[in-house]
Amino acid sequence: MTISIVSASDDKFVPYLGVMLFSLLRNKNTDTSVEIYIIDNGISAKNRTRLSKLIGKFRSSLIFLSVNADIYKNFRIDSHINHTTYCRLSIPELFNREIKKILYIDGDVVVRKDLSSLWNIDISDYYMAAVKDWGITSDLPRNNSYFNAGIMLLNLNKIRCDSIMSKTITYIEQNRPAMHDQDGLNAIVKENYLSLPVIYNTMSCFFFRKKLNNKLVYKYSGGPIIDPYMIHFTGSYKVGLLCNNPYRYLYYRYLLQTQWRWHALGQFLHIPSEYTDYTKLKYKFLKRYQPLHKLLRTIKANTSKTK
Repeated sequence: MTISIVSASDDKFVPYLGVMLFSLLRNKNTDTSVEIYIIDNGISAKNRTRLSKLIGKFRSSLIFLSVNADIYKNFRIDSHINHTTYCRLSIPELFNREIKKILYIDGDVVVRKDLSSLWNIDISDYYMAAVKDWGITSDLPRNNSYFNAGIMLLNLNKIRCDSIMSKTITYIEQNRPAMHDQDGLNAIVKENYLSLPVIYNTMSCFFFRKKLNNKLVYKYSGGPIIDPYMIHFTGSYKVGLLCNNPYRYLYYRYLLQTQWRWHALGQFLHIPSEYTDYTKLKYKFLKRYQPLHKLLRTIKANTSKTK
């Protein structure tokens, strides 16, 4: 079986993307082949090489795709969301008609299991399959059909046939919605998608702390989350100190096995993204904060309890 995966990234977001790809390939079954496509919105040559080497270790294919992001330059952005998020609206036009289905995954995701069960879901009657999002603040009317666009199994043929992406772009141009292209997709697709179990997109907003028998229990409004396939670090804090996602340490476990391992220091301290020289940060902060050094050395051991 061959699964086609697409994601999008700029250069600053590559460390997250690297973790997602590493976890995806590390946890796939041996009889599952993966084709990976990356929409390149300014990834440096150095990081392109690093990504290629990472994928090569698992003997999977990697293709970088170019997109004209200028068509989105006047679209609304926020502190932690830039124009790269809109690049996924270009997905149908980036692939030929022979590719009828593709799985889009955001870079800020950790994959815990083989995704064959998700890939095999029949979406022939839907534009896509996605997980409902209960934790969002949107300009759209509140209802039970609002989905998260961070992980989508896309029916490219049906999307092309009904010009879903061009309609979404028009909606965004006219309304400048608060949640960017996700609001636009929800406004156009409406209920015409297949709702997936939350295990296929377990978002940080699903977790809250509730004390039960002197222990912290993590739940979301629909009940306990058991053995999720994909952990989605939504929100502006991602995996920093203020992140409340109990799988945060699993993210660091994978990150420390990639070439972006010292990016962990800036993420954990929630250092602004413009400070990208993590080599200097490594020596500066590890010298001043010895407990951090111990923390980073023991992350791998600690995460075995959350996997």
